[in-house]
Amino acid sequence: MKGYRKTEKYQQLQAETKALKAEMEAQVSLLKFQLEQLKRMIFGAKSERFIPNQTPEQLNLFGEIPSVEIVEEKKTIAEHTRTKTPAKKKPARLVLPEHLKRVEQIIEPDIDLTNMVRIGQETTKVLVYTPAELYVKVLIRPKYALAKTAVLDLDVPEQIHIAPLPQRFIDKCIADESLLAAILAEKFVDHLPLFRTAARIKRLCGLDIPKSTLSGWVKQSAKKLRILYELLQKLVLAATYIMVDETRMEVLPNSPPPTDERKKLRAKKKNLKPIKRKTHRGWLWGYTAPCASLTFFDYDPSRDAQNPARHLKNYQGTVQSDCLGSYDQVRILYG
Repeated sequence: MKGYRKTEKYQQLQAETKALKAEMEAQVSLLKFQLEQLKRMIFGAKSERFIPNQTPEQLNLFGEIPSVEIVEEKKTIAEHTRTKTPAKKKPARLVLPEHLKRVEQIIEPDIDLTNMVRIGQETTKVLVYTPAELYVKVLIRPKYALAKTAVLDLDVPEQIHIAPLPQRFIDKCIADESLLAAILAEKFVDHLPLFRTAARIKRLCGLDIPKSTLSGWVKQSAKKLRILYELLQKLVLAATYIMVDETRMEVLPNSPPPTDERKKLRAKKKNLKPIKRKTHRGWLWGYTAPCASLTFFDYDPSRDAQNPARHLKNYQGTVQSDCLGSYDQVRILYG
């Protein structure tokens, strides 16, 4: 009896196992079918996709689908302050200086103004340029002598009287001080070469002034202004604090003019190359008194200590400069 019971129990377990296996296989087949349908809906072609519009009354073919709750992760965003971009400002109009001459031009409307009252006005300012003007100043000095009816005074050596000629900046020069000042300002302030100044004068009045003449005027004016340059040096070196620096510059040599043979060759061949004049390096030394807003420059062909030594020999204030060895030599010489 005991062996029969064991056999019967084994057969029962075997039947349950087969039933469970069949149930699991059926469930696996169902899940595979659902997975294939889901892949076709998501990854299949548009013609194969199927998204059913189910109504609540229609039952699902695969049974009730369990609802899955999707939990969204909360992201922490750092706080920041948004700054507004300022609007671009419109360019402001230039304010015209008050010292400029004002010339008013009234423009009335082109209508009949009978029975009308002026209630206001609109003002528009325009900056006008008047070209430079050259004119000839004629100095007339009348001569006077005694009339025939007058009695001659033998004690007076001169019987003819004329006013003395006013003193001129450059003797026997046809250029007035105003023209010389304009030429110097254009050359040394605006850095305009003399041949361009000559071309501008010719364009204004038709007068062709040779460049050599302009160069002579500049040279003579520089000699006359030497006294002011020396005064400027004294004012700068009288300051308690100055700054000194040097900068290089290329200088043309005073080479002699071409020889007669060279001139003949240049006359025969117009395409002859011009004579090249090699430059040499010079140095422009600047001395500035910043508190007084004064500066003077001195040219020297060398960068040695001789230039600052010449100017700073008796200086008693503070000197600011770079680490050039020339300044150290001056400091050692004069302390």
